[in-house]
Amino acid sequence: MPARSGDTLDRQFLASGATVALVDGRGVFEAGLTAVKALAGVVEADGGALLLLIDDVDLDALDRVFAAGATHYLHEPFDALELTRMLGFAARHVGRLRHGARGGAGRRHPENGLPDIAFVRRWLDRRIADRTQTSVLFVAPNRFEVVATVHGAEIAERLNAMIADRICQVVQRRGIVAHLEGADYVVLIDPEPSLERTKLLALEITEAVVKPFVVDDVPMVFGCHVGGTHVEPGDDGGLNVLRRAGIALAAARLEQSGSVRMLSGAQAVAVTRETRLGTDLSRAIDRDEVEVLFQPQVDLATCAIVGVEALARWRHPEHGELGASTLFASAERAGFLLPLSVHVQAKAMRLAAGWRAPLDRLRLSVNVTSADIARPAFATGLLAMAADAGFPANRLTAEVTESGLIKDLPAAATALAVLREAGCRIAIDDFGTGYASLGYVKALPLDYLKIDKLLIDDIARVERDHLLVRGIIGMAQALGLTVVAEGVEDEAQRALLAAEGCDLYQGFLCSEPVNPAALKALLDRNG
Repeated sequence: MPARSGDTLDRQFLASGATVALVDGRGVFEAGLTAVKALAGVVEADGGALLLLIDDVDLDALDRVFAAGATHYLHEPFDALELTRMLGFAARHVGRLRHGARGGAGRRHPENGLPDIAFVRRWLDRRIADRTQTSVLFVAPNRFEVVATVHGAEIAERLNAMIADRICQVVQRRGIVAHLEGADYVVLIDPEPSLERTKLLALEITEAVVKPFVVDDVPMVFGCHVGGTHVEPGDDGGLNVLRRAGIALAAARLEQSGSVRMLSGAQAVAVTRETRLGTDLSRAIDRDEVEVLFQPQVDLATCAIVGVEALARWRHPEHGELGASTLFASAERAGFLLPLSVHVQAKAMRLAAGWRAPLDRLRLSVNVTSADIARPAFATGLLAMAADAGFPANRLTAEVTESGLIKDLPAAATALAVLREAGCRIAIDDFGTGYASLGYVKALPLDYLKIDKLLIDDIARVERDHLLVRGIIGMAQALGLTVVAEGVEDEAQRALLAAEGCDLYQGFLCSEPVNPAALKALLDRNG
């Protein structure tokens, strides 16, 4: 290829399927070096050879030739026989590289001719060494294995080739497509475009892959997820970048088809931490290591403690004490929100059932998630749990939390009505933020409305927040609901809430969540 071929030489080389790149730099030495530099990374990653033709040259110039990445050179004067001989030397060089390379470096996929994962690692290593900005996308069609099992290997191979072709058509000169495994592919983008343009390319790829494929007049449809990352200054090898892209793909697969997740190094660490935390939490539940603490609920008129909310705590050996919000978020992402919720509910009831005076007069509030409510026989199951623990239903409050949107409000209303008929009370938690809305208040049979801490934080300083809280309290009173303020931390907040007619509060002004012994001591002090 001539030295003036432009800035897509690496892609031309890969598309050609060649093992030796020949650059003619005669009469244009500097342009020849530029072309060699453009090709060197992809040729080295592919286990190939790079031959530069040059004019009569001195030793200093030869140093520049090899520094640019050429593996061989031939200078004038030479004839066709000498050129053929040098190309043979270069080809044998490729043979030695590929025969001795570990991990199959330089192999191409037999159906689509795309480079393999060994090429990707070498290419990334080179880019990291050269400090070249680069992006990596992992592309994973859904259900390919199912289709392959149902329709057989021949159809699967044809489909795989069609998927590869579509991805290549989308990417074209914007990147290099390599084959990962199965029907999964890697897209290397160099130089790195903006984050928005990278995401746009990823979305274009997903749109292409999800369109129906037709094989032997049979339409076949796949979903698609894409995970990606950028090479960062702290990266010390291509393997780290590929791991990060894999973490991003795993995160994308937790979402609906067509999702794209781009993760930085810090974000990938956070996702990995959450994944490990979820695994650790599953073991902790099995070992009964998740504690239940109780935060007092105080009557604003009498200052008496009249109830408690059960809250989960876990002392992780590495991350220290983790609260309910972190635990439930980790459990939801790990796919075992229900086991954690049931574990905390049951443990709280067992503990409270054994309380003696003065604890035995307190109401107990347990959190129920939208996933709980969606379970068949949720209400009868919760009542059975209370009966098994020996805890009276008429002292139990079910707090509907903000873990997710309740999709079927009529069904939820029916389940909660069963609890109320048995003597339980129902609270809507975190009102004013998230999913909780007037629609919930209208549709669900409620007794308590709990105002979210975010609205309470600035009520003594921000007039808008004060007015919002006043409006919520007025609405709740008109509907006959008891109002509980969450997250009350100072006397100014307490006094203002009392003046507005709020009924109960909980927060650090009275106490943090505590164990039963500390709760009894608190009640003893308060009389």
